[in-house]
Amino acid sequence: MIALLLASALALGQTAPAGAANQDRPKTPYETLFPNPTGKNGFEDYVLAGMAARDAMKNIYDRQWASEYERTREISSRGERAFALMREGNKKPVSDPRTKLDMDTLFPELAIFKELCKLAQADMYVRFANGDTAGATTTFIDTATFVERSVPLPSLIACLVFIAQDAILLASFEQFAHRLALSDINRLEAYARGRIQRSLPFDKAMDTELVLMEEYLKTPPDDLSIFVWDDDDEEVFAAFGKLSPEERRALMEKALAINRKNVERLVATYRGPESTWKLFEPEKTGNAMLDSMVSSLTIGDMAGQLFSAVAKQRTQWRLLLLHCLIEKYRILHAKLPQSLADLQRNDDIADPLTDDLFVYKPVSVRDFELYSKGTELTGPIAIRYRRQQTAEGVAADPPPPTGSRS
Repeated sequence: MIALLLASALALGQTAPAGAANQDRPKTPYETLFPNPTGKNGFEDYVLAGMAARDAMKNIYDRQWASEYERTREISSRGERAFALMREGNKKPVSDPRTKLDMDTLFPELAIFKELCKLAQADMYVRFANGDTAGATTTFIDTATFVERSVPLPSLIACLVFIAQDAILLASFEQFAHRLALSDINRLEAYARGRIQRSLPFDKAMDTELVLMEEYLKTPPDDLSIFVWDDDDEEVFAAFGKLSPEERRALMEKALAINRKNVERLVATYRGPESTWKLFEPEKTGNAMLDSMVSSLTIGDMAGQLFSAVAKQRTQWRLLLLHCLIEKYRILHAKLPQSLADLQRNDDIADPLTDDLFVYKPVSVRDFELYSKGTELTGPIAIRYRRQQTAEGVAADPPPPTGSRS
């Protein structure tokens, strides 16, 4: 079980107790994170931007709207302050106010950061509808820059929220990408190339998790609440409770040593080729009590989900870059390429996740399908990712056409 991930999930969106200045209200995320703000840290602006985005979204769904466009336009009109703060933060160095993470660390900014991405989603929708493709592209790039810089201190929960924010932006942008002018495509291509080269610090987040777990195990050995036991582990749990403190401590040390090896294997896998990422299977010791304890500590039981999320994100950015190249080709040649080879970009058309080419199929004069075949871990991946499932839980047909103009 992921210690920090679970603790952080409980803390997501929470704030600290009321401050001395006003005992009648809880502190805002900004007050919680920055008791002594400097004005020089872009993270300060990001948190203020998130709070402004949250305020902009307030009560927006409490009334009936004549159309989705009317509601979205109203959301977009409320975003000026949030975007100004976000862009100010993009100009500054960014550092996390938390120099060290522990099991009690709060992440009050994560929920409001997602609100900022939803605000960007509305702004892009309205700008595209009004023909302002340059403005929509600017909103996308500026918000994606914020997302990338909003995880200065890697943790698993922050990395997963990072991926969720990317998904919001990519899905929103993809449906209008065919409207881009050549100048917009060139800007987006340059940003996407840089983004692909800068990988998410998931390996550092897993290292952080291991350090936290070691701190976690400093809990007195007579406190069984530090372990999350499965329902079918009742007998093992009862047997653990009968051990002496010394025996418990010895067993905990063995579990920690195994967990270190598990994390090392996971980090080594993550730093290797994406095509080798697969479900993680911790080695069994044959000791039911020890295996149950290791299972309650290790991130191995969720590694498949973590790898799937990162692989999906990386692949979506590569697909966005490829989408730009296809649209550029269409503008310059007044037709779609017949195959990816026509782009003459061998590195860009290769899919590292599958060790194969991305799938591209022209379906009409303007429409095309573009996706990755994916793996057993991910299923097929498009820019607007919706993993389809069969009744047996296996990935079904590929996602809808990426280049659809319908």
